[in-house]
Parts: sequence; C-alpha cells; structure tokens
Amino acid sequence: MTIENPGTGLAFAVNPKILKLNSKEPVLPVFWGDNYFSLLPKEKRVLQVEFDLKDLNGEKPLLKVEGWNVNAVEKEIK
Repeated sequence: MTIENPGTGLAFAVNPKILKLNSKEPVLPVFWGDNYFSLLPKEKRVLQVEFDLKDLNGEKPLLKVEGWNVNAVEKEIK
C-alpha cells in the first residue's frame, strides 16, 4: 500500500492501522514493513502489510492513518 503526505509540512510519527470497517476494532495481529515514520511534503512511502482475513470476523478492512500532527484519515480497503 502507498501512503502519501499531500500537505506542505512534515507529517510526523505517521501510524497506519488496520481496523474492522463497522466496529472500528483493531485487527490483530498485523505485520507492517514500517510504522511510526515521517513523510516530507509530497513524499510517498510504499508499505507492506500482512494480516489474516479471518481475523476480520466477516467485516471488511479499513485503513486508518494518523500521526502526531496529521489529521486522521480512514479508507476502506478493497
């Protein structure tokens, strides 16, 4: 998955999460190639993420990206 900082300032301590779409509960375990990273303005980072679909308990996955100075963003994963 690709995460981009569309802003004009540094995105600090960016922390992506995989949640269950309806309940917003975290999916565990999730294995990330990287987390708690920073992105310069307009910088993109490609991340590898692995989780087991059975841990969703029938729900769809939701990506939530937040950070220290970042407005949280949620996007359904298809």
